[in-house]
Amino acid sequence: MRLSIPLAGLLAASLAAGARTAEALTHEVGPGKTYANVGDVPWESLNAGDTVLIHHRATPYKEKFVLSRVGTPSAPITVRGVLGPLGERPVLDGNGATTRPQLDYYSRNRGVIKIGGSTAPFADGITVMPQWIVIENLEIRSARPPYSFTGPSGAVENYPNNASTIYLEFGENVTVRNCVLHDSGNGFFAFSSDQVATRNVLLEGNYIFDNGNTGSNFEHNVYTEATTSRIARRAWSSATTGSRAETASSTSSMPRTARSCATTPATAPRSFTATWSSSIPTAATTTSSSTAGTAAAPTSSGRERSTSTTIRSCPTARIGPASSA
Repeated sequence: MRLSIPLAGLLAASLAAGARTAEALTHEVGPGKTYANVGDVPWESLNAGDTVLIHHRATPYKEKFVLSRVGTPSAPITVRGVLGPLGERPVLDGNGATTRPQLDYYSRNRGVIKIGGSTAPFADGITVMPQWIVIENLEIRSARPPYSFTGPSGAVENYPNNASTIYLEFGENVTVRNCVLHDSGNGFFAFSSDQVATRNVLLEGNYIFDNGNTGSNFEHNVYTEATTSRIARRAWSSATTGSRAETASSTSSMPRTARSCATTPATAPRSFTATWSSSIPTAATTTSSSTAGTAAAPTSSGRERSTSTTIRSCPTARIGPASSA
């Protein structure tokens, strides 16, 4: 992770932290809209309250981008898919994706969408922390070997085994809602370091499946390192055939809660198994609620512990579309 702060970065930080004076903008992408391509959106200059509407079309958008700007509680930055006539989500496909040349961000091979560190727009997690970001109503797929993409410079780059549909390097108050995340090393990955912590992550109403790599137990449908993360009202199905990965894993030395609904196979029975691997310096506890269909993450006295809890009467997963705009 880059922690040096150039002069240009400090200027960008002051601008990002300053009061918003312009009216919030809506950027529309799709057939007959202002922008034909996702890469036409000025991602580097989004501001609090701005909304990007990506309209469904018959072919996938083979494009990727970074979210490093700052929203507010009352004016989040929102990236929303506008559903098709039959409720189809717009598709962001990482295989063969292109990247907007104006964007300059590292670890871009870690996700189709990255949230976190960037040079343009500037964000380092210290002077500028990406926050109050909402991603919803999208199908995001195909970030793992042997897939590749074209970076901002035009050079072809390869995805590593641990690439994700969404890679949250650092950020605060991030919501991913009603998305389909699949065909990647990790379905969703949230990271924290000793210097910068990810906080307040909500995964709500998502269908996450077919992630991981054959023969590997290092990738997962969901992996989170965050001070607080919640996974609510969703179903997972199995990871990639041959993968030994857990469906959901959270490894952290920071307190957090998790709500999860994991299913195998893709149909959603009224039970689920949630697995955590954690090291948290508090008293050991494991609780469950059959009515809410949630499980509190087990904790330990500074020791590594892995626990699986099966909970009955899990709410039926809502796989269908949400609002289209």
